[in-house]
Amino acid sequence: MASHESQMPSQENSDQDDSDVDDDNFDYYGEDQFEVAMYENRDDRPAGTSYRNADADPIDPEYFEYSCLQICDVERLLNECVEALCHAIPVTPALAKVLLHNHKWDVASLIRRYKDNCHLLLVETHIKPPKPVAPSSTGQRFTSCPVCVRSNLAYSELRGLACGDQFCRSCWVMHCASQLAQGASTAIECMEAKCSLLCPEDFVLKLLGDRPDLRAKYQHFVFQDHVKSHPELRFCPGADCPTVIRSKSLQAKRAVCKTCSTSFCFRCGIDYHAPTACATIKRWMIKCADDSETANYISAHTKDCPNCHACIEKNGGCNHMQCAKCKHHFCWMCFGDWKTHGSEYYECSRYKENPTVAQEAVHVKARRALEKYLHYYERVSLFLFIPLLLFMPSYLLSPPHFYLRLRNVFVRG
Repeated sequence: MASHESQMPSQENSDQDDSDVDDDNFDYYGEDQFEVAMYENRDDRPAGTSYRNADADPIDPEYFEYSCLQICDVERLLNECVEALCHAIPVTPALAKVLLHNHKWDVASLIRRYKDNCHLLLVETHIKPPKPVAPSSTGQRFTSCPVCVRSNLAYSELRGLACGDQFCRSCWVMHCASQLAQGASTAIECMEAKCSLLCPEDFVLKLLGDRPDLRAKYQHFVFQDHVKSHPELRFCPGADCPTVIRSKSLQAKRAVCKTCSTSFCFRCGIDYHAPTACATIKRWMIKCADDSETANYISAHTKDCPNCHACIEKNGGCNHMQCAKCKHHFCWMCFGDWKTHGSEYYECSRYKENPTVAQEAVHVKARRALEKYLHYYERVSLFLFIPLLLFMPSYLLSPPHFYLRLRNVFVRG
């Protein structure tokens, strides 16, 4: 009987195969989303605000609404949220940005929580200290800086937050510069060791008034942090692309940047990977990035303890080994108990096989299997999809048919 895969499928067989694929994949797309009309290849569609065109079925499981914004559009969107919060509760724009950044830009939730308990909200957001600061009875506290220990400082030279901790302006500038060098902007805290109050934007910008380079760097980092904390916004992962993608639903769907045509998953920000879940593809990427180096080192320099199977490296000395984990003494050559070696302490001359040697062989096979996996991983990523793309009809390359057939290749083997 001729193989089914070696022939071009007829229309009748194709319909029958599609029905089989549909029955096996209700668990991924759901029954209410699976009535999908066949359409042309999705790559021919222009990259715009939506993947659905006038001829597309509204039940398309790949349908996803999003928009591509420029930096000015994003700034306008964020400023609208700040203005809305400032009109609802008595806070400055700088403090409103701190609140919004730490609460995922949920204006309605912040207004409700502020009306319920404003003090608790400001304390949890690290804007005000838990306890009110008692006013100083004398002016001696403001005559020196606790950081640089400069004395005879005028009060106008000291700066501080609501916590009451005062430091000279020069120390504040160096503190901000140090935090910016580490990539921090919205997370710059008070210099007091036991204080976690956050520095608002107007406070930092006033300190960096005569440092335009630091001001520009700070504002750039703040904008990036605000976009990353907004649940509806995602930076385009394309190289040097300033576009920001906006969608009101955080889903693992394909988004295509209209500036650089980069395609990525809106939920996790990496290359589009349907139907694989975001958590699964992240674990796979970490595994592929780590295994190539660690597997080679483990197989060449280490063995497993015959008692607890902990990985042990022998960097010199005799064959008498002691596991640091279980304290088991064994021979590096034959993996036998060191007590049974008799007088042959420094040379293992045993010939007969014992169970520990067979157990060691199992671990060697496991390492070789890992090396085999790495060998094929480097090659399969390029050649796996080429035969499928050459022999499949054009309409089957469109989601969901392409993903369903590809999924069956891996599931059914």
